[in-house]
Amino acid sequence: MYGDLYRQDNVVMSGTHSGLARYFQFTLFMITSSGYIKPSVQAMLNGTLKSIDISHRNLRPARILIILGELITAI
Repeated sequence: MYGDLYRQDNVVMSGTHSGLARYFQFTLFMITSSGYIKPSVQAMLNGTLKSIDISHRNLRPARILIILGELITAI
């Protein structure tokens, strides 16, 4: 969809939930969920791609400020 704009060397993705049973590849999750379920994997993939598309369409110019100094804390 975006050519080579988003690649392994310039994108960071992070998840906050275990999601699918195989997502973390823990045996207990596999046993209790009947293993790999293709519709679930497809839904997760579709949601990820939709999130990337929404983020791309909402890109805006931004500034990054870096301040250097010494932080003194009271003990």
